[in-house]
Amino acid sequence: MTPITITLQGTPVPKARPRFGNGRAYTPKRTKDYENALKALIKEQNIQGAIEVTLNAVFPRPQRLMPKKHPNGLILHTKRPDLDNIIKAVLDALNKTLQDDAQVCIIHAYKYYAERDGSARTEVTIKKADTQKELP
Repeated sequence: MTPITITLQGTPVPKARPRFGNGRAYTPKRTKDYENALKALIKEQNIQGAIEVTLNAVFPRPQRLMPKKHPNGLILHTKRPDLDNIIKAVLDALNKTLQDDAQVCIIHAYKYYAERDGSARTEVTIKKADTQKELP
């Protein structure tokens, strides 16, 4: 399998807690729209076997990091939203591409502020995982 790489422009959206109304639980619209946008880029592929996912969640660079004393490249993002909630939204969006998001055995996830002239985006790479590995 050749690796699949997609980039969704816009601020990454964390998986929101389910909302309750009319006796039912539902996913908030913002989360559902984000997951559907990712699904549209990936398309159905029905990938089988162990999968490795690399996720780069890049947020808009705040004004406080614009001065020249800060590096121009990506800067680690240490504020909310939590990285694990972004991972959950991305993996849920992969459910039609994969048989099930339980196939994901390895995750590399990073949360950054964008470059000075860069834009917010979500970058996802999906590839077959190496099924043999020795622990260090």
